[in-house]
Amino acid sequence: MTKRNEIDSLRNLSGDIWNVAVDEYAKGYLKRRDLLKYAALIGLTGFAASQDLGFSGTARAAAAGGTVRVGLGQPTKAIDPITVTDPASIGVLSQVGEYLILDDPKDGLQPKLALSWEADETAKRWTFKLRPGVKFHDGRTVTAKDVVASFERLVDPNSGSSALSAYKGILSKGGAKIIDDETVAFDLDQSNSNFPFYVSSDVYNAVILPADYAGDFEKNFNGTGPFKLESFRPKQGATFVRNSDYWGEKALPDRVEIKFFDDEQAQVVALQAGQLDVIPSTTRLEPAIVKGLLKGRAIAGNDTPFAPIFPSADPSVPQRKQDIAEAKRLLAEAGVPNGFEVTLTTERAYDIPDYAVIIQNFAKKAGIDIKLNVLPQDAYYGSATFGSSPWLDSNLGITDFGHRGTPDIFLNATLKSTGAWNAAHFKNADYDALLVDYGKARDLQAQRIAAGKIQNLLLDEAPEIISYFSQYSRIASTKVEGVRFTAISHLLLDRVSFVQA
Repeated sequence: MTKRNEIDSLRNLSGDIWNVAVDEYAKGYLKRRDLLKYAALIGLTGFAASQDLGFSGTARAAAAGGTVRVGLGQPTKAIDPITVTDPASIGVLSQVGEYLILDDPKDGLQPKLALSWEADETAKRWTFKLRPGVKFHDGRTVTAKDVVASFERLVDPNSGSSALSAYKGILSKGGAKIIDDETVAFDLDQSNSNFPFYVSSDVYNAVILPADYAGDFEKNFNGTGPFKLESFRPKQGATFVRNSDYWGEKALPDRVEIKFFDDEQAQVVALQAGQLDVIPSTTRLEPAIVKGLLKGRAIAGNDTPFAPIFPSADPSVPQRKQDIAEAKRLLAEAGVPNGFEVTLTTERAYDIPDYAVIIQNFAKKAGIDIKLNVLPQDAYYGSATFGSSPWLDSNLGITDFGHRGTPDIFLNATLKSTGAWNAAHFKNADYDALLVDYGKARDLQAQRIAAGKIQNLLLDEAPEIISYFSQYSRIASTKVEGVRFTAISHLLLDRVSFVQA
């Protein structure tokens, strides 16, 4: 199918909102993946799930069987979907837990335990139709009662939920309601056109659990996913086997073996020795090659959460440029012409310590003397609440955030006046009002107008400095194909097959 014919056929699928997105795609402003996201948002779930527009290559026939061996870091605490935050635990959870919607790395929002979803005209009530006949690993059928209970736990301030930062101001306790056994409604605190992303894998805690879940997930890893627990050994690893009762296509591998490592280099050595098939990317930077970071592995940021990958980002907003002379002028205007000293507190994770050195060296050019305080990851985040978290309490810090399908969570949690992650203590009534406008916007054009205003305000106020958006990657042996993953650490192994020599 030619792109011209494809576009003509797409225009017949829905109304004005959809056609704005199609126009953006026709002009080359919108990638196919983002077009699929908009199809899913406005309810064209059949299109998002099943249309093949002729761009994919021919896949080799997949042979079922075999064991996929995975190396991960150590989980930072007991694996519980409600409280999980670390990449290793999310990777484990991916084998057994499922969401109403999967934000697929290739095709955008995909129906999982929800078959379809739609909003009322205000985008304040969203209704989801559930997939019938889905069973938990213990044999019980998933109903609306389980879905509502899962979200009620996540928005309960007393549950220890790590998802409160995502749902604060969006969904409150009592907002999820049973309509019938296969229908759930969400009454939001405020209108939000991107709400499907909030019940998708983008909020990695939003795994659907039994209504009577009591916090003992490590005992049985009772989910609905394509694999189910065979054995779990704290600090050592876990083994999962194909779920023969899975509602969808059965997993290709027989088993998944996960081994936990204290040292990243040990994962690389095990992969090279043929003992592992998949590990996270562990490539580290040297401060002298920061330009190499921004070439191929990352793209430059512009001090707002609107990465270029987000179709709602306004591309007309000017890119900030380095201006040492202006920095010195502003320091003099602030009464510190010779600069000042400050401590930068951050985490010992990924490339962040090297990035901290880069910042330290650049700041010297303006006369600012930065002292580095690099903490273990668990110590840096602490309890993740103000008053007991170096992350939220330090004067200056560097924090990594996993990717989401839209910038909404970052806009709310890190910058809204009442945001749970607002480490900058940024309080701006104009910003909060623009955030409401952005949430209400029902089409791409309206979202982009609101986004442009937010981007310009943040460039002027600069509560956060976002230097780059890095590309998330995994390393896989040439012996396996079909490894899928998301930039928020999900590891999807159900379509993995082994290449025959």
